[in-house]
Amino acid sequence: VMLIVYFCTGVFPLADNTVLRMDLYHQYAPLFAELYDRIFSGASPAYSWVSGLGSCFLGNYFNYLSSPIGAIVVFFGHKHVPEAIGAMVLIKAALSSGTFAYYLKRSLRSHTILSASFGVLYAFCAYMLAYYWNVMWLDAMLLLPLILLGIERIILKGRIRLYVGALALSMFSNYYMTYMLCLFSVIYFFYYYFISYSPGASINRKDPANPDARIPLKERRFLRSALLFAAGSLLAGALMAAALLPTYRILQNCSATSGSFPTDVKKYFTFFDFFANHFGGLTTTIRSSGDDVLPNVYCGVLTILLAPLYFFTKSISKKEKAITILLLAIFYFSFNLNNLNYIWHGFHFPNDLPYRFSFMYSFLLLVMAYKTLLRLREFSARQIGVFGAALVAFAVFVEKIQSKNVSDTTIYFTLAFALIYVLLLALFKSYRSLSASLAVLLCVCICSEAIVCDTQSFPNSVTRESYAGDYEAFRQIKDRLDTIEQGAFYRMELTNLRTRMDNCWYGYNGVSVFSSMTYENLASLESKLGMMSNKINSFTYNPQTPVYNMMHALKYVVNNRTPNPISGPHYKQLAESLPFTAYAVNETLPIAFCVHGTTEYWDLSPENPFDVQNDFFQLATETDQSVFRDLQIAYVNYDNTDPFLEDLSAGRFFYEKSDRNADSAASATFSLIAERDANIYIYFAADGASNKDITINGDFGSYTHNASQNCIFDLGYFKKGETVHVTIPFERENGYVTFRACTLNEKVFRQGYEKLQRGSLNLTKHTDTCLEGTFTANQSCLLYTSIPYDSGWSVTLDGERVEKDDIVQLGDALLAVRVKKGNHTIRFQYHVPGLKLGLLISCCAWLLVLLWLFYNKLRKQRGFSPLPKPFFCREKPISEALFFPPREMKKPPIQQLMLPMSIKPEPEKPPIKEIIHAPAETKPFREIIRPPQLQFIESEADFTLKADETKTETE
Repeated sequence: VMLIVYFCTGVFPLADNTVLRMDLYHQYAPLFAELYDRIFSGASPAYSWVSGLGSCFLGNYFNYLSSPIGAIVVFFGHKHVPEAIGAMVLIKAALSSGTFAYYLKRSLRSHTILSASFGVLYAFCAYMLAYYWNVMWLDAMLLLPLILLGIERIILKGRIRLYVGALALSMFSNYYMTYMLCLFSVIYFFYYYFISYSPGASINRKDPANPDARIPLKERRFLRSALLFAAGSLLAGALMAAALLPTYRILQNCSATSGSFPTDVKKYFTFFDFFANHFGGLTTTIRSSGDDVLPNVYCGVLTILLAPLYFFTKSISKKEKAITILLLAIFYFSFNLNNLNYIWHGFHFPNDLPYRFSFMYSFLLLVMAYKTLLRLREFSARQIGVFGAALVAFAVFVEKIQSKNVSDTTIYFTLAFALIYVLLLALFKSYRSLSASLAVLLCVCICSEAIVCDTQSFPNSVTRESYAGDYEAFRQIKDRLDTIEQGAFYRMELTNLRTRMDNCWYGYNGVSVFSSMTYENLASLESKLGMMSNKINSFTYNPQTPVYNMMHALKYVVNNRTPNPISGPHYKQLAESLPFTAYAVNETLPIAFCVHGTTEYWDLSPENPFDVQNDFFQLATETDQSVFRDLQIAYVNYDNTDPFLEDLSAGRFFYEKSDRNADSAASATFSLIAERDANIYIYFAADGASNKDITINGDFGSYTHNASQNCIFDLGYFKKGETVHVTIPFERENGYVTFRACTLNEKVFRQGYEKLQRGSLNLTKHTDTCLEGTFTANQSCLLYTSIPYDSGWSVTLDGERVEKDDIVQLGDALLAVRVKKGNHTIRFQYHVPGLKLGLLISCCAWLLVLLWLFYNKLRKQRGFSPLPKPFFCREKPISEALFFPPREMKKPPIQQLMLPMSIKPEPEKPPIKEIIHAPAETKPFREIIRPPQLQFIESEADFTLKADETKTETE
């Protein structure tokens, strides 16, 4: 099915498209490329200098890359990472289908083409259609059936191996989705226990002589099951502690764990819209804002036809139906109420991608539907037709009054498949002899539905060439710079990033980052310095000021923008490999240098980033002169905008559209005239400019720049008297726009740069986790570094460990050290926080498991059973024979049913094994009579035959 979807959407190898989309395009693919490079270069898994100025690589690994299936990237190569990810999606979809079918096989003892078909419905439910590009989340969907099957085995048989193994694997694959799995596992434990047993049930058989005897507490099934469930959960966590503890320590400083519990109860949608969202062919929800935010709950038109019938089956107890309704209600209110939604998402409202646990609800619906399908004989063809007509009527009603996300295509799609399924189910009732053929036809229809739905939900438009076509050209530039540096540590950046993680894709040490594991304080600081940032988990480099480049140890800037903004006295061209041109930054500083001690009190409160950079420069260099000169706005042209009332030197203006229509286009064009030969830097911020691009026009040409996030931008080098025009569009009817232009005070900047250069760090050693070097402090001062602050860094100064009180978190985000006057040797060493303790716990847990397995094996070798079954399991199998009619058996001759004369019947019931193991000259009883639904029970005493029964036909 997945290959057909790939064929229809033109995905490689069937065409040139890829599955890259949104965060998969911007984040995950570049991170998989970095993982590939780190594996084959032998780099440390602990720390990476590639993105975000440096970060703990294990954080990104356990958040995005740790799925065992992701290891296939090593077989594809760096340039073919997009194809590797396409293979991952395909494999995880197939395995999800397989694990669900395995659940049906083991839990319901039903293994037919229909159970495989329902596996397809699970693998291609709306959750997968919406979030397939979040490849790390698909592992939770894959493992959910195994975890729940493990819970059932705990309750039925007292066995925890499957549960522990599946849960531990999920913890390793993705801790975030495992949190939701754990939450649902607790709910499912109570659900499955109470639909299977009473609260006071025993783990052993009841004494038939004294059925009312009191059950000892230690033999209570609920207590023993709950203890095993809790122990298994703790054991799984202990086995994966080496992954969980470091991740927890990293998350303490990330935006993913910020937020407060909502005080007001808020409802998101109506029940009508929720039920209509079960239809097929819907537009999936991936945004958290708007009027059409609904959970992705579609899992097949056949499911919404059969699931309601579940409550009308006669062979399912009323208790099970009532508890199932309660579980469905829990899901509904979890989707619809902000308080419960907040808890499900790890006590955090996600920025986007809502209802990330909806696949669990789809799992429950599919199991209900399959249980109904197995009991189809309990319904007449007329009853099936009535339910089908009700579904058709509801679809027509939805089309009449409209619902969120529902289009005409959705209605027609749902009606067509509903009619097909009703017809097929009715034929099952009328033509039982054709059940096998009809089952194949039903499977074909289910697969066809999945293909049609998937094809329109896969917007694959990113080609392999557009993503990886320029990789070799960049590597030529990178190799040239590596030759110049001869192994020294350096940072570089691109002027125009295609993805938010181009440094990971191209393999250079850069500034930009987009990762949930980014420290929120760092993203906030970079935003204050004029980087394009969401202030939460990302910041992106654009051509910046020399002050910023100096602060962040940027040694090279590679231009890939047209026209080229990199020009002027602060850059020197080095190499070219189209479309890339490498420039050296003339005024660069190393990763650490001495600044005045008062820099500790750096003021981050100004809203304008030029002021924030200037304050750092003045404190660091002990100057009272500004490093920037304001450039006055010459004039403003208005397009459908009332003239600003503020003076043009104010820098912040209130705008209002002349046409009050919110959809009308409006903009303001700011014109700047160069007062001297210099680079011009602008900062812009506009309410309602989201998703719009500013336009820059000049003698050099015209180009656009992303305006969705505020930032400083280097327009380039201009001669005195040259004019440049910057057009900022407005979306809202009114709001505020901030626009400020500056040039550099070259004299002040040069004096400050030379002073800072004298106290710069001379690196003598650098690895992924260690930096060593020497420097000279002319006075007691602060050693500033452009290393993001992390509790995992330890500092040794002149052979002595620096106390925590002397390590400063500068700007709440960067690492700095207080030092005294003199010549110093310094060493920065990184250790992953929590890793040692996690490894210790994991090693102890694995050792305990191995000893237990060895102990059981030893008992077997000595003739002892490993452990007696702690629970008595009286299973009630649900066979596919309830759906498929039994085969007509040819009656054997009566003489074949008679026992040989040499065997005299005993007056009492003989055990079944005495009949099966008949003398060799006679046919065994099992060969003579083969009941189509023969079910073996735990005790042989419960399955015996009377001697005279063997002389008659046995059913």
